Amino acid sequence: AQDYAAILDVLESVAGSHDTRDYAARVSAGLYRLFPCQGASCTEIDVAGRRVVSEPAPPFPSGWIAQYGPAFEKFAWQHPLFGGFISGERVGPTTWDVDGAERAFARTELYRSFYEPNGVRRQTVLIFPTSHGTSMVISIDCAATHPCGHREAAMLSTIAPLLETSYRLVSRAEGNLVWPPADADGSTMRAAAGMISTSDEETDDEDYDPYNHVKK
Repeated sequence: AQDYAAILDVLESVAGSHDTRDYAARVSAGLYRLFPCQGASCTEIDVAGRRVVSEPAPPFPSGWIAQYGPAFEKFAWQHPLFGGFISGERVGPTTWDVDGAERAFARTELYRSFYEPNGVRRQTVLIFPTSHGTSMVISIDCAATHPCGHREAAMLSTIAPLLETSYRLVSRAEGNLVWPPADADGSTMRAAAGMISTSDEETDDEDYDPYNHVKK
């Protein structure tokens, strides 16, 4: 009963979204409250436009993107779900776990230079396509000190259809517009695989392009 009350609280918050960017922020904040996780994020990936934008909870510290962004940019193709990120198809919720079936991922450059330094050992991910050709990626990051897993995946699976429906309603209400370009309001948004977040630092769009690193 406690879980359902918490879920309803998240859904009620998401239902009040003003636009898709606000939707992403509310989803991330809601999941971060709901689960004993290290962090949560809601990311929109535009493969055609070669853009990735996100709203994380909690925000990463100043300088985080400059420190870890280049590693993701270089090795993004090694992510277990990278194909799902760029396929435009519905995926999950599904979980990768370096203490489980994805032990080999722990040996990749991406994991060693990006996830491991941030303590992430498991990630539960939901991906759904949008009507304007992008993909929404909702992720829950788990660490040794925040050992989320099967319960979180099951709960996310329960609310996934409602989160997707809420997104479509909000998107339709704002005229099917993608989020504002990076730096449009003085901030810079960067994200990939649910891990790169809004930053106070100014960076150039051309400097961040994970799609250049797809394994041939």
